[in-house]
Amino acid sequence: IQIHGGIGFTWEHDAHLYFRRAITLHQLVGSPGRWRERAARLALAGDRRKLALDVGPEAERLRTEVREVIAEVRALEPRAARDRLAEAGYITPSWPQPYGRDAKALELLVIEEEFRAAKIPRANIGVGAWALVRYAPQPEGAQVGRRIPDFRLRQLATGDTIGIRTAYAGHVTLVNIWATWCHPCLEEMPSLERLYRAYGDRGFRVAAVNIDATDPAPVLAFVRRLGLSFDILHDRSGTIQQAYQTIGVPTSFLIDKHGRITYIAMGAEAWDSPVDHLRIEHLLLRAD
Repeated sequence: IQIHGGIGFTWEHDAHLYFRRAITLHQLVGSPGRWRERAARLALAGDRRKLALDVGPEAERLRTEVREVIAEVRALEPRAARDRLAEAGYITPSWPQPYGRDAKALELLVIEEEFRAAKIPRANIGVGAWALVRYAPQPEGAQVGRRIPDFRLRQLATGDTIGIRTAYAGHVTLVNIWATWCHPCLEEMPSLERLYRAYGDRGFRVAAVNIDATDPAPVLAFVRRLGLSFDILHDRSGTIQQAYQTIGVPTSFLIDKHGRITYIAMGAEAWDSPVDHLRIEHLLLRAD
């Protein structure tokens, strides 16, 4: 109160409003001493105040995902469990990828509830969090010769969340970022499908990342209408574009079996052209 002027009944700062409320409650219910004593007795008897929020159906999808991670780390040794939580972005989930999960309020609440219920500890890095935010290198994006960032996305066919690099390890993969409202994206989809059909039985994969800010249902309907059989992933926030530092859609990244980027296509491409067939053949035949 003194910091904000000390005049508590004239200048309506929030602190003064709380002060006035406290005085009013004191007059109505009496000295706080007996209420503190009553609260202590209730606590010693085992009573606890329960706080809960109705977070809606979207939370259930998030709960399923968090519980899968919890079930996985339960089977690990403490150090391996910590490493797995860090890799999945659960140490500080509010941080942007790849350091966290870029989690918003609902996901943060679900993560906290599920880990507390499972009694799974998460590392508290304390002041280290400030140091990392201040001094950690910024993500470098996706560049030829570097490993592709292991961005986590929802796979629409299964509802699972996967990491681009880890999920497709050991496969030559074309990561295509697209949207249903992007006409050039739609033009290249048939050639992507033909490319996948030509090499899919030899371990080639297509991971098409849709960035529509919608529910999955319209995207899936669109995919069925085009007759696409390769993997469709969804990033309704569009943050993969910042992580991969793209400047538009479509943008595609061809990665080898170790997750290294060998070619970047900015804009639509005829993916069943002889040049692209040679690129895929070369990567498939290259020794590990």
